[in-house]
Order: sequence, then C-alpha cells, then structure tokens
Amino acid sequence: MKRRIFSILACIMVISFALCGCDDKKATISKEEKTTQAVTEPGVIESGIVQSGVTEVKALDNEKSRISRYMDIVNGGTFTLSGTVKNHSMGLVSDNPITISALGGEKYHYDVFTVAARQEYLITDGKAYVLNDVDKTYAECESKTIESVKSGINTYLPSLTTLKYLDTYEVEYNGESYVRERYELKNNVGEEQTVSYFFDGDTLKIIRHDSNILETILESDLSVLEFVNTAEEDEFEIPKDYKKITETELEMNKNNTASSDEYILALFDSLGVTDEDLSKMGYTREQVLNMDEAQRSIFLAELFGEDFE
Repeated sequence: MKRRIFSILACIMVISFALCGCDDKKATISKEEKTTQAVTEPGVIESGIVQSGVTEVKALDNEKSRISRYMDIVNGGTFTLSGTVKNHSMGLVSDNPITISALGGEKYHYDVFTVAARQEYLITDGKAYVLNDVDKTYAECESKTIESVKSGINTYLPSLTTLKYLDTYEVEYNGESYVRERYELKNNVGEEQTVSYFFDGDTLKIIRHDSNILETILESDLSVLEFVNTAEEDEFEIPKDYKKITETELEMNKNNTASSDEYILALFDSLGVTDEDLSKMGYTREQVLNMDEAQRSIFLAELFGEDFE
C-alpha cells in the first residue's frame, strides 16, 4: 500500500507546477469537495477515464480543431503560458500559480512545485539550472537532464502528433459553458491519460489533465490567464546577484524555507494531523520541517498510508 501511495506521490510531483513570480503568489491547500460525475451514456466515452465534474451537453463532431492555433505558437519556439494550476489528489486540492516560457526553442524558464518545496528551473546556453529566489542562489542541475526538465512542459503542452483525438463536446464545467476538445495519450509505462482543452469561443481557458495512475485518477486543471507568442528575454538569464552553489546545498537550503514549511503545515492542518499522530509515526514536527526533499517524500508516503480519521 505504501509503495502504491509513494508511486502516486511521485506522479503528483511530475504533474504539479507552481509558486512562480512574487512571494505573494503562494500555493493554497484545502480538502477536496465532492464532485459531480460526468453525465454521459454508457459506451459514448471512448476513453476509460470518466471526467468528474463535466456535463457533456452536445457532441460537436464536425468542429474544427481549436487547439491547433495554440500548438502552432508552441512549435514556433517562443511563448509564454501563465495561469493557475488546481490539482486534485488524495482528498486534497492545491492551487498554484504557474508560468512557463520559452525563447527561440532553446531557452526555457518555469517553476515546478513538488510535495516538498518550490523548484524554479532555467534552461539556457545548453545547460539546466535550478534557482532559489529566497536566498538568491542557483546550481547547475546534476540530478536532471535538460530533456527531463523539458518533459514537465509536455504535461500540459504535448505535441499533437503524440495524441489520439477522442471527441469535441459542448460541456458545462464549474458552472460555465465551454467547447471541449479531448485527446488520449499514454505515458512511458502505458498508463492511460487524457488531456482536454476547454474553449470560450476560440479562446483557450482551461487545460485539464486526467491520469490513471495505479488505478487512481489524478485530476489537474490549468486555468489559462495568458498564452502568447512572446517572452521577456531577461527571464532566461540568471540574475547577477545570485550566488552559485552545489545542487545539494541548494536543495538543503530550499527545503528549509518558509514556503516549504508553509506547505507542510497547511497539509497537517488539512488532514487534521496532530503532534501525537506524528509521534506515533516516530517523528516530531521539527524533524519533518528539517527534512530534505527525498526524506520528506518518504515521510509523506507514510503519512498518506495512515488513517487519521
């Protein structure tokens, strides 16, 4: 069971982006509300993943592809995508600001939010870097290749050549009407996923990613604020006042910042985890807050394997 939970947590790390920009852009965590299941007839959905909260109103079989225009922007190599990601997993909902930008198809800048802490990545001059804007430090990546860092972008912006078209529907979602284009894809171990694009007219409003990971459905919405074919060049340079350190040093510092502690404390509050609960697991609150990313990931796997009801 704990191995299964840990695998799900690892997948959540891959599909969770957040905490970019200013310090007032913080992730928020809450208990997940009960969602309404999709209203569909048996056999209509080609995918095995039923989208929760989506009411399919009318099939639009002859509609042209609306996402192609946005994929053309991505293929052009220079773009900025910004918005807010809402992740639904293990009874929790987290809201996280996000910005992904690219310049000339060679430079990339974005932030990744794991279950342990914020990670800001920059690809420039053929190298990948991780940055910490709390203590103004940066390090060249040793734990990740450039391609593995880029793969995070493909979570929400996969090439259309890798997708299987499913359907286009007029839908109701979160009290709003949209046209939804839905595609199927499989990850590198053959697990089924869908990526759906929700449009108001021709304007992209939401990118939704549903993953079937070890028979557990993980839902993630990216509410789009901006998607343009421009990018600010200064985003792709390491700030001059940043100090270069080793990646190990940066990770140790980053996981003891206020943003990391805030996330963990909010998680405890959402789950109702007390100091007595932690003691039963063999931990103190101070020990958890001082863990590095790997230790904290293992701890969270154990935490979600316990029942605190």
